[in-house]
Amino acid sequence: MKEVICNSLKGAIPVVLMVLSQVGYAAVNIMYKLAINDGMSMRVAAAYRLSFAAAFTIPLALIFDRFVFLLHF
Repeated sequence: MKEVICNSLKGAIPVVLMVLSQVGYAAVNIMYKLAINDGMSMRVAAAYRLSFAAAFTIPLALIFDRFVFLLHF
């Protein structure tokens, strides 16, 4: 019984991560739209969006790259 629950939870992890990813994407788009409607310049909003995306993904890429490198050796 315990193994069945563990296997079903392992199968649900990609689904949960995808749902969280979509919720995060929707939240960012809503905040982006609100900032533009409030009067922020499109160029400034785009620059902030790209810089925050880079600041978030670069550390994640470095961390995951190091884990993958350690798993191969």
